[in-house]
Amino acid sequence: MHLIPPGAADTAHYRLHIPENVGDKITLHAKLNYRKFSWFNTHFSFAGVEADKAGLDKASATTTPDYDDRQWYFDGDTSHVSGT
Repeated sequence: MHLIPPGAADTAHYRLHIPENVGDKITLHAKLNYRKFSWFNTHFSFAGVEADKAGLDKASATTTPDYDDRQWYFDGDTSHVSGT
């Protein structure tokens, strides 16, 4: 995986062979895929396991539609996740 840290940049250079008989106009199409996720959201998505599912006590957890203080651990199985 290639990581570009916050505040940094990266440059890609490509070399193309352009035939002499191509004509007067060349059109290139390029696509840049960029995703920025916070550390917590990335680990939550890939390996987040709620405390009770990890076999830990969650007696003090409070969950309402407006508040959720459950404990999460990032030790889930990532063997079938393409992003890890």
